[in-house]
Amino acid sequence: MMEKQAFNRIGKYCRNYRLTVLNLTLQEVAGKDNIKTLSSFEHGRSKNLEHLLKYIKKCETEEQKIEFLQGLLLTIEGD
Repeated sequence: MMEKQAFNRIGKYCRNYRLTVLNLTLQEVAGKDNIKTLSSFEHGRSKNLEHLLKYIKKCETEEQKIEFLQGLLLTIEGD
């Protein structure tokens, strides 16, 4: 089981990636889902890792997907 700090780091990483690389709003990533749910994930209050798929799907290139996943791995490892 992952510790709460890991979920906080993952959410923070996803929020940063959304803003700095994807340049998308919370609504654009959430799509038809409730933005409050995605916001909770980005702030470490949700442990639903299915949200990660939304960020991957919003990547425009394979390179962006790889960059996102590599960064995610480093984040999970605590680097």
